[in-house]
Amino acid sequence: MNKIIQVIKACRSKWLSMIDQLTTDQLNKIPVGFNNNLAWQFGHVIVSQQILCYRLAGQKFVINEELIDRYKNGSKPENYISEE
Repeated sequence: MNKIIQVIKACRSKWLSMIDQLTTDQLNKIPVGFNNNLAWQFGHVIVSQQILCYRLAGQKFVINEELIDRYKNGSKPENYISEE
């Protein structure tokens, strides 16, 4: 179990280091031929982890459940995501 948690932490740390170097406009840009952007992808990764780690274990989420619908499979960016 500790190995899994280490992998999750390492992945999240890598994501943060990658997006930290990008502007808000870059994070919100939807490339031609795609349905989403990097900001949405990051939210999707967090939501997927919550579903796999908490819902399937019968536990409560540690994020706002409103985010689940916003970033679940089949969703797409609906608003510009600001720096805040």
